[in-house]
Amino acid sequence: MREITIRTVLNGFVVQVGCQTVVFENKDTMLTEIGRYISDPDGVEKDYIAKSINSNVINMRMRPDGQEPVNAQMERARNYQAAT
Repeated sequence: MREITIRTVLNGFVVQVGCQTVVFENKDTMLTEIGRYISDPDGVEKDYIAKSINSNVINMRMRPDGQEPVNAQMERARNYQAAT
């Protein structure tokens, strides 16, 4: 499980879990999701990454040959699946 930081802002809450940040407008939803994360950190992380509206830019980096960017997390996931 990663460190969780909650910051209250004008219209809700900004929650940082490790290096990822999630925004909640509702306290009850935030607490429910934090509870889910505490119960199943790996499953909830995978769920959030899979459903992220910005998943194509998470951990984006350039390929060594300077061509189009690749998503490092997706690349690691494909490598892991291929190895198992």
